[in-house]
Amino acid sequence: MKEFLRRLPIVRRWLIEDIDPPGEWVGPEVGQRVLIEEDDTELRRAMAQALQEAGYQTAECAGPGTHGERRCPLVEGHGCDAVDRADAVLQVFVPTDDAMNEVRAAIRSQAPDKAIAVISPAPTAARHADLLVGTEVSTEPLTRRGVATTVGSVVEGRVAPKDP
Repeated sequence: MKEFLRRLPIVRRWLIEDIDPPGEWVGPEVGQRVLIEEDDTELRRAMAQALQEAGYQTAECAGPGTHGERRCPLVEGHGCDAVDRADAVLQVFVPTDDAMNEVRAAIRSQAPDKAIAVISPAPTAARHADLLVGTEVSTEPLTRRGVATTVGSVVEGRVAPKDP
């Protein structure tokens, strides 16, 4: 029942809180910066660790949440320092995650030259290509190597990253 009430637009407006801003950049001092936007904490941290081991600096953002329960400053039109400082943004594509789709659209609108790497199964990416315009879609497996390969091809234009 509580989850049902949270989804009602009139109730959700009162329950929305601000996103916690991404923390400090972690990883090699000379590494390129990748902002990881993912609401699943364990997955986000695993991707960050894989990228740090592959030579990248990372910052993590939980994003607005699956049901938009947190406000994203970028979507609200206030900009985002972490997006501005990142060389690329990494997301795992979930077509039903409307809040993250709004974040991706805001990045494309406010920082059109920012590299956005999206990991998605090929059939899902093909069915929802309209939600992925302006991004670099990777159909690499969601593994440590797949994450590093995706970022390497987007940020550095290379296919084979260092083994994480």
